Amino acid sequence: MVLTLLIAVVLTGWQQATASNFSLHQSSARSETKQAKSDQAKAAAPRFRATKAEIKKAQEILKQKGLYSGEISDKLNADVRAAIRKFQQDNGLKATGTLNRETLEKLGVPISERKSKSAKPPAKS
Repeated sequence: MVLTLLIAVVLTGWQQATASNFSLHQSSARSETKQAKSDQAKAAAPRFRATKAEIKKAQEILKQKGLYSGEISDKLNADVRAAIRKFQQDNGLKATGTLNRETLEKLGVPISERKSKSAKPPAKS
């Protein structure tokens, strides 16, 4: 009888432990699935990149505002990024030092039309 009682206690404890581990595993798997979906969405989203012409125009405007004193080129060097960051801070934008769409719009730089990489060419008739 004592042996039967001992076996019952051990089995009950094992069942509870197994159920608990199963529950933790399910929760972990759900979390990993959500993270994977989030990562896929980020990777699939098109990234905005300023064109060379937009970079030059932004440099000209930053120079007029006294935030940039370097040469006008189509390169985003450390001095240009510092000027962009200062402009962003002064204008309530997130100070990233990058020429994102919001910064270009705030600078008044016309944004050129972007072609979608996934767009298919028109079918030939």
